[in-house]
Amino acid sequence: MNSDKLTHHLTEARSLASQADEGFTNVSGTVSKTSENLHKIDDQYRFQKQSLQKSTLFIQSLKKQHQMNIIQVYGAFFFLVMVVVFIIMRRLFYRNFYNDLLTYLSTSSDL
Repeated sequence: MNSDKLTHHLTEARSLASQADEGFTNVSGTVSKTSENLHKIDDQYRFQKQSLQKSTLFIQSLKKQHQMNIIQVYGAFFFLVMVVVFIIMRRLFYRNFYNDLLTYLSTSSDL
């Protein structure tokens, strides 16, 4: 009778150990899959990081180019305004500007 109980307890212990081993195997497989997924995610983040660095450099160059374009547009606008002001001033106040300039240059070259 004691032998039957002992055999029964040993059988139960063996089945519990087998169940625990199966559980550990399942957990090991899950951990392995999770680890693989994390490696894939890490690779994706590395690729995205490189893309973001390239795009950051591109955006910086675009900002510099934009600033230069703004300077050129304002410079051209102010040059246009100065030419218009010069033309208006010459027509209204100093009609003989070119004749007087030519006379001045010819007399100064004689000196």
